[in-house]
Amino acid sequence: MLSAGGGPTDQADVSRVVLVRGIDQKRVPLNLKDAIGSGRLIPLTPGDVVIVPRAIWYTFRDELAIVTSLAIFVNLYFTIVSASK
Repeated sequence: MLSAGGGPTDQADVSRVVLVRGIDQKRVPLNLKDAIGSGRLIPLTPGDVVIVPRAIWYTFRDELAIVTSLAIFVNLYFTIVSASK
């Protein structure tokens, strides 16, 4: 199912995929890593939605970059304030 769309990105967490069935909106958790390893196919029906979450490490890395940037600006602010006294 993902190969038709070009496959998962390096940031995808294929062990926490969720399939939302179009017929009844039932959420089915899938571990595609195991399914791919076993060669098991997961049939899709019209209206199904596949949600592939981002790996937690990439989310953490991006948030850490924001915190680091804020810390640099705060440090710069206090350096300027203390130098002007």
